[in-house]
Amino acid sequence: MAAFSITAEELMAQTIAAVKAKGIELDQPPLADEDAALIGKYLWPMMEIDPNNLPTSQAETEKKLGQIKDMPKDEFVSILEMIKKMTSPAAEEMMAQIIAAVKAKGIELGQPLSDEDAPGFVAAMTSLPLGCCVPPESQAGIDEMLDLRDMPKEAFDTFKMMASKGAGKGDNRQRKAFSITAEELVDQTVAAFRARAAELGQPLSDEDAASLSSSMGQASVDLPESQAEVDGKLGQIKEMPKEALDQTIEMIKMMAVKGAGKGE
Repeated sequence: MAAFSITAEELMAQTIAAVKAKGIELDQPPLADEDAALIGKYLWPMMEIDPNNLPTSQAETEKKLGQIKDMPKDEFVSILEMIKKMTSPAAEEMMAQIIAAVKAKGIELGQPLSDEDAPGFVAAMTSLPLGCCVPPESQAGIDEMLDLRDMPKEAFDTFKMMASKGAGKGDNRQRKAFSITAEELVDQTVAAFRARAAELGQPLSDEDAASLSSSMGQASVDLPESQAEVDGKLGQIKEMPKEALDQTIEMIKMMAVKGAGKGE
C-alpha cells in the first residue's frame, strides 16, 4: 500500500470544504472559497496544523478536520463575524496604518522593518493570519492599537523573531538540514520566558504560560533557518531585565487580545 502523503494545498482544500459544509449545516449564508480559506488559515494553529509538519496519515487528517465538524455554533458564528471584519475596506486601511506604525517603531529602535517583513511582524503581534487585522469599532480602540510608544525593545525583538522572513528565501523543505516546527519554537520561547522569570524571582504561573503559548501559537509566521538564529533570539530573552520581561509578556498577551478584536 502506498505511503500516505498530503500537501499543504491539499489539506487547505479539505479544510475549505469542511468549513463550507459546517456553514451549511448551521444554516449560515454560503461562504465564498476565499472567505472559507481565511477561516481555515485562522483555525489551523488552533487545530495544531503546522504547514511545515503536516499529518502523516489519513486518520490524523480526519481527526484534525473533525474539529471543524464538532465546533459549537456560537464559536463558528463568532469566527464568521470576525472574518467579515477582516475582509472589510476598514480592515485594509487599518492594516496599512498598523504597518506604518510598526515600521516607525522599528526606525525609532534602530531596527527598521522592510516592506516585506512588516506584514509578518503584524501577524506575529496580533496572532492573526498574514495580512489580516480586525479593526476596532471605536476611534479610541484604533488609537490604542496604533500606539506603540510603550513597546519595549525586547518585545519588538520577540515579534521580529516570530515574524515572517518574507518571500524568496526558499521552501523550508529545501533548506539545509536544520529544521524546527512552529510548535517547537513556541515551546522553546515560552520555556525561555519561564526560566528568565524564575531567575528574577517572579515565576510565571501555568495559566500565564499557557496564555503566552496560545498567543504566540496563533501567529502565521515562517521559521528560523538555523540553530544559531534560534539560540541568538532566545538568548535575548535570557538576558532581559525584569521590567522589560514583564512588559514583553504583557504586550504579547495584550496584542493577541487586541488583534482578535476582544479588547473592546
